[in-house]
Amino acid sequence: MKGSHAEELLSGAGPAVAAPFGALEHESWRWSRRLTRSELAAMVRSRSYVITATPSERDRILAEVEELFAASCHRGEDGVEIVDLPYRTEAFRSIRR
Repeated sequence: MKGSHAEELLSGAGPAVAAPFGALEHESWRWSRRLTRSELAAMVRSRSYVITATPSERDRILAEVEELFAASCHRGEDGVEIVDLPYRTEAFRSIRR
């Protein structure tokens, strides 16, 4: 999988603002979403770049996601294999001067 445009922006210089706005305030939160094997595969298949990929590229992506799931999964309380998919929410605010 690849990073979103937002992830690419944040890995670089980050967002920029200009007058009449002041400096950016920034907060970040980490959280995770529990997914089963089929939920993770469905999420990956829903991404536009996976949908538009060539069949061989799509197969490669799905195989790599399957490998990652197998290496990272654990059993939930109900015995179903799950993976905790990490997320990070970034919020920015600027006040108009």
